[in-house]
Amino acid sequence: DQLATVYRGDECNETNVKKLLDVCAAAGVELFILDGPTWAEGYGNWVPKKKWFPNGLEPLREYAHKKGLLFGLYAEPEGGRGDWSQTQAFRQHPEWFEGKILNLAIPEAADYMESEWLKIIDNYKLDLYRHDINMGIRAGEGTVSYRQGFIECDYWRHYDALYEMTKRIGRKYPELILQQASGGCTRSDLAAVGAWDEHYTSDRAGYPWVCQMLSGLSVYLPPEILVSPHGMNGPFSDTTTMLRGVYTLGNTPMIFNAMLPKSIETFPEQQCQPFLHYARLYKSFIRPLLADCKVYHHAP
Repeated sequence: DQLATVYRGDECNETNVKKLLDVCAAAGVELFILDGPTWAEGYGNWVPKKKWFPNGLEPLREYAHKKGLLFGLYAEPEGGRGDWSQTQAFRQHPEWFEGKILNLAIPEAADYMESEWLKIIDNYKLDLYRHDINMGIRAGEGTVSYRQGFIECDYWRHYDALYEMTKRIGRKYPELILQQASGGCTRSDLAAVGAWDEHYTSDRAGYPWVCQMLSGLSVYLPPEILVSPHGMNGPFSDTTTMLRGVYTLGNTPMIFNAMLPKSIETFPEQQCQPFLHYARLYKSFIRPLLADCKVYHHAP
């Protein structure tokens, strides 16, 4: 299986990420996301790993902007996986957590998460923020509380708090792109997607299932908010087919690093041209139509 990035572990450092930024700029990419939670020192400690990024993330953001790219970052401040037990929040307020997930039905826990979210955006001056939560199957999911003589599902208040928080952040940072990744399409309800600018659809869909999945989603969700996962899980033998899918299915094309070489020195013009060709088609022909075109959806 191909990996989603060409640099993993200690290879994911400032020097190598800058190499990827060079490659992305040459391929016609417009925004770079430092994806996955491993850029940070740990869950609940959303500061860059000193070993990988001794100068912080500012050099990467500035280098991206120099190359004409926007800069985005992934985080999981809502919890869901990883070890939270040693975080300051967990040590001081274990009652805020259901397992590894912050219970946003508790107002103080919701306030804490919003403050963490704002720190991430402010500290790294992001152009895009990518939010994820990976719950899996866990004990206690769908818990209830007794309030004023009634049994109430905790998730009702949790999601109300999350949606309102997202809307507040959207109003505070109107130029920031808010993208939710949430467990690869686990939050595809209308209320969730209505609070975000973009909705990432899945980590796992390879060909041809990605086409079926997107057709099913776009029956009830507007396709212009969908970010398609082409390229994360191969196959990569046919670059042309992959790029056609990337740039035509979903409004926000996403190219995974696994589709690209490790450095500009290993990106010959012949290999680069297909990327530029389909990027130009998208930018000059497809994207200008998206604002006001009407589409008849024939699937499924």
